Amino acid sequence: MLMRIFPDSYISNEFQKLDIYKRIAGIETQQDYDDMLEELLDRFGEPGKAVLNLLAIAKLKAIAHQGT
Repeated sequence: MLMRIFPDSYISNEFQKLDIYKRIAGIETQQDYDDMLEELLDRFGEPGKAVLNLLAIAKLKAIAHQGT
């Protein structure tokens, strides 16, 4: 599954893929989301649709946790 979200053409290093995935999963605030998106743009270029969808899911999850 990580291969589809982070293709080698976007992030080639497997350790970087896992690190980014874990950090996206840890998004808790809008600032975390913004920082992660900015880092992805800076380090790897424009993220694909799957990466943007994963970020959106992480942001929604954070919003839901704030409401409880």
